[in-house]
Amino acid sequence: MAEPLAEIRGLEALQEENDLRALLVLDLEANLGVIERLDFDTLPPREVARWSKWVNTVEATFDRAEAAIAAGRVLLTSDNLSPFKETLKDRADEPRFQSYLKTLNAVTA
Repeated sequence: MAEPLAEIRGLEALQEENDLRALLVLDLEANLGVIERLDFDTLPPREVARWSKWVNTVEATFDRAEAAIAAGRVLLTSDNLSPFKETLKDRADEPRFQSYLKTLNAVTA
């Protein structure tokens, strides 16, 4: 049995439910656009209740997005990803990989 190469942290950032585009653009932006056009004075009570319920989920959506960003910051660090260097099949890829890792250091610095 092969020995583990490393323990990679922050992998939860890659989970589907942490897709920032889905959380912040597709859900929030789209629904805020709809709410902006609604006339709550003439809206049926059932629709008011539905939109009220959705508005109450916005803070939780921001919290999920914040957690996804935090996980991404953990995942995308040079120290965290450098063990993958050992998995490169073509040693000619090492300089590009090292260059990529340096860009991560510059972003997180």
